[in-house]
Amino acid sequence: MLKYIRTHATSWIIKVGLFFIIIVFAFYFGFGGIKGRHEGMVAEVNGQFISRKDFNEEYQKLLASYRDRFKDRLSDEMIRSLGLKQQALEGLINKILLYQEALRMNLRVSPEELGRSIRSFPLFQVNGKFNRERYLRIIGFHRMDPEDFEQMQEQHFLIDKLSNLIMQNAGTVSEVEAREAYFMENEKVNLEYIKIGPAVFLEKSGPTPTEVKEYFSSHRESFRIPEKVNLQYMVFRPKEYGDKVDIPEEEIKAYYEVNIDDFVIEEQVKARHILIKVTPDADPEKVGEARKKTEEILARAKKGEDFASLAEQYSEGPTAKKGGDLGYFPRGRMVKEFEDAAFSLKPGEISPVVRTQFGFHIINLEDIRQERTQSLDEVRKSIESTLRDQESRDLAERNAEEAFYALYKGGEMERVAEEYHLSVKETGSFSRGESIKEIPPSDEMTSVAFSLKEGEVSPPVEIATNFYILRLTEKQEPRLPELEEVRDKVEKELREKKAGEKAESAAEELLAEVKGGKPMEEAATSKGLKVEETGFFKRRTNYIPTVGFLEGLVEAISPLDAENPYPDRALKSGKDWVVIRFKKMERPDMKQFESERQSWEQRLRYMKGEDGFRRWLTALRGRSKIEIIGDVL
Repeated sequence: MLKYIRTHATSWIIKVGLFFIIIVFAFYFGFGGIKGRHEGMVAEVNGQFISRKDFNEEYQKLLASYRDRFKDRLSDEMIRSLGLKQQALEGLINKILLYQEALRMNLRVSPEELGRSIRSFPLFQVNGKFNRERYLRIIGFHRMDPEDFEQMQEQHFLIDKLSNLIMQNAGTVSEVEAREAYFMENEKVNLEYIKIGPAVFLEKSGPTPTEVKEYFSSHRESFRIPEKVNLQYMVFRPKEYGDKVDIPEEEIKAYYEVNIDDFVIEEQVKARHILIKVTPDADPEKVGEARKKTEEILARAKKGEDFASLAEQYSEGPTAKKGGDLGYFPRGRMVKEFEDAAFSLKPGEISPVVRTQFGFHIINLEDIRQERTQSLDEVRKSIESTLRDQESRDLAERNAEEAFYALYKGGEMERVAEEYHLSVKETGSFSRGESIKEIPPSDEMTSVAFSLKEGEVSPPVEIATNFYILRLTEKQEPRLPELEEVRDKVEKELREKKAGEKAESAAEELLAEVKGGKPMEEAATSKGLKVEETGFFKRRTNYIPTVGFLEGLVEAISPLDAENPYPDRALKSGKDWVVIRFKKMERPDMKQFESERQSWEQRLRYMKGEDGFRRWLTALRGRSKIEIIGDVL
């Protein structure tokens, strides 16, 4: 059963909708009885080992979650700064430690607890009730019997039980603590600021030959020529296996049944609207004028005037030219006030005036599409395409593994490639972080490439849906350069450093001037700079939307007020320096706290629990034997 799961770890029946099973797998396989150290192990935890395969899978899952969150903004630099590999390894180590400790403390999961847990999974239910036939069918897809699955679930439960036990003993939260936390979280401040960048100083920051030589001499290590490698590789592309895959009808039906919730089309409404804009913080007079205008338009619509024409004439929203047409939309698409009003109407009805953060709206509901589940015939092609893609991927992976085995036994790369109708390509020399033509960026590929010995072949590496087999043909060791090899780079870095120092000095001089009594506007104008305003933002953050991240902002502005408006030093934002001045504070609405008090107390209890759990886990790690094997990070 384990062999099947490992072989088909990416097939639809394992991935699709079974988050709880995936979590259990992570725990269960992580605690497999690997007793002896051998190649492919990345860590040892009290005598139990973590394989490189498990580590890579954990890292890829973590990386996928961050990519889903940050989209195209997740750069290689961000990945390195977030320490995702470290996070993945630490997470696996912690799971093993928790499971070991739960066993040591003799924690148990009763049959009743286990049964309730399994019966509560929505995926095992029909019409809200546990269905044993469905349960057996789903776990059967995994080549498991109930004993296997229940053992996995028991392990998952033990870790949860231990974690909850530790967190629940972390202490209580008083109303005073909750009130203080609410105040600190919601207090806002408005600042004036002057930004000074190094760009204006670059031209006059050119280094002398002597400065370049001295800088290079004292920083030579930072200009080290990095290790470089050259690879041969062949690629197994799943898209090239699509015509070799046959999808049986029963598998399409099984996919449809297991993922039936994915084929539910939510209730949708079709509406038009008229928007008269007014900002949330507009003064009462402007709000009154906007409301009066909206009510006059509403009266005309109620009398029978064409709603689309009124929208074209008066609406201030982006759909005005289309007669206010919003098309069909489900719940969750619009802001709550608008959504509640729209979904309360019947076709043909016109809403009263609705206030949102954008202004005042009038809504005309035209049609309702009731929630329904798409039939198998409607989604058959989509399911078949999904399954074909996944089966093609599995076939490409199997062929890559077979090819690797042939190479491992001593086969020549060109001959093996020919057997699979592939060609052998070459990367050319590259260093870590350097892009490679025809191969997408991949931390895993880089890690594998630089861990190979000359002539050694890697197992298949998955990069952007394709599988690569790599062979190291040449490795150039890192070395310290001579000045002439990197002179341009040294001069550029030194010029930027000197310009940055001048920008910092200028910011500190400007801060001294305004603290000495010189008006901020006058001080900025005399240096060709301008005073800008942040607008109100929450005080407990280092990020200002109009400025960016400022190092040490929270600590710097914490003591500021009208009598003490300037911090002790200028603040750094990227390469720029910023001089700030306190302008105004906005206190939170403590009446709102009363309605949120319970949630704040719950939040603080959770935070205390997390803090207590972290301290307990740190102590547990301190008395455990943990060894990182090789250069995994």
